[in-house]
Formats: sequence, structure tokens, C-alpha cells
Amino acid sequence: MAASELLEYDFPIFILMGEYWRKGKLPYDPYYYGDIVGVRPFVLYPFNILLSLFMERGKIDFSFRLLVYYVFAHILIMSFLAYNLFGKGLIGIFGALAWTYMGYHQQQSITRTAGFMWLTAVLLGLKLHQPILAGISLGMMILIANPPYTLYLIYFMGLFWIYRLLF
Repeated sequence: MAASELLEYDFPIFILMGEYWRKGKLPYDPYYYGDIVGVRPFVLYPFNILLSLFMERGKIDFSFRLLVYYVFAHILIMSFLAYNLFGKGLIGIFGALAWTYMGYHQQQSITRTAGFMWLTAVLLGLKLHQPILAGISLGMMILIANPPYTLYLIYFMGLFWIYRLLF
């Protein structure tokens, strides 16, 4: 995990976010783009705000471990959501393993991993005909996922919804 995007991109931003949130200010990045809110997709995600506050106060190795466990927690939640999405039993287990642990969903970046976790929750909400679950999950996905991924996934969900309505 230390050779991934998680260490070079996400970790320093979380520490910087924690410093600003602790001061009661909207995070600002003077190093890269001059505006962290405009270019970072995960700044306003509520769980990231809480995590950044804990990470900013901890030692570096503890903070990085906390971030890794945070990514693993999203993967574990995605596993349970995918199991329910694909059905119970052996088919659900196979679907959850195939969906959750495919390479694209495990790129060791919080924006991708959490974005796909929320996509799974949206699809489960659509499958169960729970528009509130699907809507809240879509909102969380918009707050955490990379904007291009979110746009493509919204297209995919629209096609999925049309398919569910027709069949």
C-alpha cells in the first residue's frame, strides 16, 4: 500500500485537510493548484472529514495505517453490499468476490474504492426498489469518487434503471 496512490496523493491531502478542518476553515492547498476544494473530489465527503481530523493529530505511521484500514473498511462494506446485490448463497458469494475484488475496484485509492462501494449501494437500492437508499448512495458517490468515474457510473446506472423498468 505504501507504493500506491494512497501514499503519494491521498495521505498528504488528508493531513492537510485535517489541519484546515481543525481550524474551522475550508481546506486550501497552496502547493498544487491553489484551491483544494476545486480539484480534490473527496474533500467534502463526511467520513473523510472525520478521518482527516484523527489523522492530523496522530503520528505519521499510525495515520497511514488508519488510512489503509479505512480503505479496507470500504472494501469490506462493498463485499457485503455486492453479496446482497447478486443474491444470497453461492451465486451471491461468487458475484461479491468477482465484483468487489476485480482489479479496477482495487486500485488502492480512496476515491476509486469508496466510489465503487457507493456505486454498489446505488445498484442495490435500485434492485430493491429503494429510491432513498439509491439517492443517498448516489450523493455520497458524487462526494467521494473521481468526477469522470462518477459521470460514467451515472450513465451506467441510468442504463441499469432503464433495463430494470423494461424487464
